[in-house]
Amino acid sequence: MKPPDSIPYADLPDDDDARHEAAIEVFGRHLFAIRKSVASSISANVNASKESRNQMGRLHRVEYDAAATLTEDDREIALRLALKSVDLFIQRLLALFQCNGLSTDLKAGDQHAIAYELLLTFMRIDDLEPIETHAVNIDGEKIISEYFGRWLNRYGNG
Repeated sequence: MKPPDSIPYADLPDDDDARHEAAIEVFGRHLFAIRKSVASSISANVNASKESRNQMGRLHRVEYDAAATLTEDDREIALRLALKSVDLFIQRLLALFQCNGLSTDLKAGDQHAIAYELLLTFMRIDDLEPIETHAVNIDGEKIISEYFGRWLNRYGNG
Protein backbone atom coordinates (compact mmCIF):
# COMPACT_ATOMS: atom_id res chain seq x y z
CA MET A 1 0.00 0.00 0.00
CA LYS A 2 1.44 3.31 -1.05
CA PRO A 3 0.09 6.19 1.03
CA PRO A 4 -1.13 9.23 -0.86
CA ASP A 5 1.28 12.04 -1.36
CA SER A 6 1.33 14.28 1.66
CA ILE A 7 1.23 18.02 1.70
CA PRO A 8 4.66 19.20 0.52
CA TYR A 9 6.61 20.35 3.56
CA ALA A 10 7.39 23.67 1.90
CA ASP A 11 3.63 24.26 1.46
CA LEU A 12 2.74 23.89 5.14
CA PRO A 13 1.15 27.00 6.63
CA ASP A 14 3.38 29.35 8.62
CA ASP A 15 0.90 29.77 11.47
CA ASP A 16 1.66 27.20 14.21
CA ASP A 17 -1.98 26.18 14.75
CA ALA A 18 -2.69 25.83 11.03
CA ARG A 19 0.56 23.92 10.61
CA HIS A 20 -0.48 21.49 13.35
CA GLU A 21 -3.89 21.02 11.71
CA ALA A 22 -2.13 20.28 8.41
CA ALA A 23 -0.09 17.57 10.17
CA ILE A 24 -3.30 16.08 11.57
CA GLU A 25 -4.74 16.12 8.05
CA VAL A 26 -1.69 14.25 6.73
CA PHE A 27 -2.30 11.56 9.36
CA GLY A 28 -5.95 11.32 8.29
CA ARG A 29 -5.00 10.99 4.62
CA HIS A 30 -2.62 8.16 5.45
CA LEU A 31 -5.14 6.44 7.72
CA PHE A 32 -7.78 6.51 5.00
CA ALA A 33 -5.29 5.28 2.39
CA ILE A 34 -4.92 2.18 4.60
CA ARG A 35 -8.72 1.93 4.84
CA LYS A 36 -9.00 2.07 1.04
CA SER A 37 -6.26 -0.53 0.62
CA VAL A 38 -7.96 -2.93 3.07
CA ALA A 39 -11.34 -2.51 1.33
CA SER A 40 -9.74 -3.10 -2.06
CA SER A 41 -7.91 -6.19 -0.83
CA ILE A 42 -11.04 -7.70 0.73
CA SER A 43 -13.05 -7.09 -2.43
CA ALA A 44 -10.32 -8.52 -4.66
CA ASN A 45 -10.02 -11.65 -2.52
CA VAL A 46 -13.78 -12.24 -2.45
CA ASN A 47 -14.04 -11.77 -6.21
CA ALA A 48 -10.86 -13.71 -7.07
CA SER A 49 -10.92 -17.15 -8.62
CA LYS A 50 -10.97 -20.17 -6.32
CA GLU A 51 -7.51 -21.08 -7.62
CA SER A 52 -6.21 -17.69 -6.64
CA ARG A 53 -7.76 -17.91 -3.17
CA ASN A 54 -6.30 -21.42 -2.74
CA GLN A 55 -2.84 -19.84 -2.85
CA MET A 56 -3.67 -17.94 0.34
CA GLY A 57 -3.74 -21.02 2.53
CA ARG A 58 -6.81 -22.34 4.31
CA LEU A 59 -6.53 -20.19 7.43
CA HIS A 60 -6.58 -16.96 5.44
CA ARG A 61 -9.16 -17.86 2.80
CA VAL A 62 -12.08 -19.41 4.75
CA GLU A 63 -14.15 -16.21 4.96
CA TYR A 64 -13.30 -15.22 1.38
CA ASP A 65 -14.41 -18.62 0.09
CA ALA A 66 -17.67 -18.35 2.03
CA ALA A 67 -18.34 -14.81 0.76
CA ALA A 68 -17.57 -15.90 -2.81
CA THR A 69 -20.54 -18.32 -2.70
CA LEU A 70 -23.00 -15.49 -2.01
CA THR A 71 -25.13 -13.87 -4.66
CA GLU A 72 -23.73 -10.68 -6.12
CA ASP A 73 -26.13 -8.55 -4.03
CA ASP A 74 -25.29 -10.44 -0.84
CA ARG A 75 -21.56 -10.15 -1.58
CA GLU A 76 -21.99 -6.40 -1.91
CA ILE A 77 -23.75 -6.29 1.47
CA ALA A 78 -20.95 -8.39 3.01
CA LEU A 79 -18.30 -6.08 1.55
CA ARG A 80 -20.11 -3.00 2.89
CA LEU A 81 -20.31 -4.68 6.29
CA ALA A 82 -16.58 -5.44 6.17
CA LEU A 83 -15.88 -1.77 5.41
CA LYS A 84 -18.19 -0.73 8.25
CA SER A 85 -16.13 -2.99 10.53
CA VAL A 86 -12.95 -1.24 9.41
CA ASP A 87 -14.59 2.14 10.10
CA LEU A 88 -15.66 1.07 13.59
CA PHE A 89 -12.13 -0.15 14.29
CA ILE A 90 -10.66 3.17 13.16
CA GLN A 91 -13.13 5.08 15.33
CA ARG A 92 -12.30 2.97 18.39
CA LEU A 93 -8.57 3.31 17.73
CA LEU A 94 -8.93 7.09 17.48
CA ALA A 95 -10.89 7.05 20.75
CA LEU A 96 -8.00 5.14 22.34
CA PHE A 97 -5.61 7.83 21.10
CA GLN A 98 -7.79 10.45 22.80
CA CYS A 99 -6.28 9.26 26.06
CA ASN A 100 -3.35 11.60 25.63
CA GLY A 101 -2.64 12.60 29.20
CA LEU A 102 -5.67 14.87 29.47
CA SER A 103 -7.82 12.18 31.05
CA THR A 104 -7.48 9.23 33.36
CA ASP A 105 -9.83 6.97 31.39
CA LEU A 106 -7.19 4.28 30.82
CA LYS A 107 -6.44 3.19 34.36
CA ALA A 108 -3.20 1.44 35.20
CA GLY A 109 -4.07 0.72 38.82
CA ASP A 110 -5.39 3.07 41.47
CA GLN A 111 -2.73 5.76 41.09
CA HIS A 112 -1.79 5.66 37.42
CA ALA A 113 -3.23 6.02 33.94
CA ILE A 114 -2.00 5.42 30.41
CA ALA A 115 -1.61 8.18 27.82
CA TYR A 116 -0.85 7.92 24.10
CA GLU A 117 1.14 10.34 22.02
CA LEU A 118 0.87 9.79 18.28
CA LEU A 119 3.79 11.51 16.58
CA LEU A 120 4.09 12.60 12.97
CA THR A 121 7.63 13.65 12.08
CA PHE A 122 8.71 15.46 8.96
CA MET A 123 12.26 14.52 8.03
CA ARG A 124 14.82 15.16 5.37
CA ILE A 125 14.95 12.43 2.72
CA ASP A 126 18.70 12.62 2.18
CA ASP A 127 19.81 11.97 5.78
CA LEU A 128 16.54 11.13 7.59
CA GLU A 129 17.15 14.06 9.92
CA PRO A 130 13.94 14.92 11.81
CA ILE A 131 13.04 18.57 11.26
CA GLU A 132 9.58 18.93 12.78
CA THR A 133 7.35 16.74 14.93
CA HIS A 134 3.66 17.02 15.77
CA ALA A 135 1.69 15.01 18.32
CA VAL A 136 -1.36 14.66 16.08
CA ASN A 137 -3.65 13.46 18.87
CA ILE A 138 -2.93 16.49 21.07
CA ASP A 139 -3.87 20.16 20.72
CA GLY A 140 -5.94 19.90 17.56
CA GLU A 141 -8.99 22.02 16.87
CA LYS A 142 -10.95 19.04 18.18
CA ILE A 143 -10.23 15.71 19.78
CA ILE A 144 -8.71 13.19 17.39
CA SER A 145 -11.78 10.95 17.08
CA GLU A 146 -13.90 13.89 15.92
CA TYR A 147 -11.83 14.18 12.72
CA PHE A 148 -13.16 10.81 11.50
CA GLY A 149 -16.26 12.26 9.82
CA ARG A 150 -14.27 14.91 7.98
CA TRP A 151 -11.77 12.33 6.76
CA LEU A 152 -14.57 9.96 5.74
CA ASN A 153 -16.15 12.73 3.66
CA ARG A 154 -12.84 13.79 2.09
CA TYR A 155 -11.10 10.46 1.55
CA GLY A 156 -13.70 7.73 2.10
CA ASN A 157 -14.90 7.43 -1.50
CA GLY A 158 -12.58 6.65 -4.29
